[in-house]
Amino acid sequence: MDTALEAERVEAIRRTILEVEGVESLHQLRTRRMGGAALVDVHIQVDPRISVTEGHQIGEAVRQRLMDTFEDISDVTVHIDPEDDEKAPLNLDLPLRRTLLRELQGYWKDVRGASLIRRVNLHYLGGKLHVELFLPCLGDPQKAGELASALEEATLRHPQVASVNIYQEGCTSSVHSAP
Repeated sequence: MDTALEAERVEAIRRTILEVEGVESLHQLRTRRMGGAALVDVHIQVDPRISVTEGHQIGEAVRQRLMDTFEDISDVTVHIDPEDDEKAPLNLDLPLRRTLLRELQGYWKDVRGASLIRRVNLHYLGGKLHVELFLPCLGDPQKAGELASALEEATLRHPQVASVNIYQEGCTSSVHSAP
């Protein structure tokens, strides 16, 4: 028969999770006991701008810390969230990468130099898209600034894009950031 863990035990698990570096908060902490084994399922919130692999690493650290700290815990499922999905607007209406890039190509078609974009990172936060564009190091700060401004303006015309950050790879600083 499944039963929830005692309130004091759940609170100790909560505190242990929050001690792990990179965990900003947690929600939907669920526990149960099956025979002598305890099972944990939790959503942790991490910085939304870290890489997928760093988020995964933080989740693995949470799992390992719980298994090392509580000998009766036999299974831990950690969901990594960039925002509190109980409070944040849903991102379900936002287009996935292939669709969005096709749409953005339409906005960029008149931007001379748009073909130089090497990489695009997408962040789905608060019901909006936050776009990072990566360009090669152009060398000429004026031309880089002009291209960044044109790309920013074109990208922000997309109704679901809230912000654009543009970087030159191989240069010492970013080219342009817009809210």
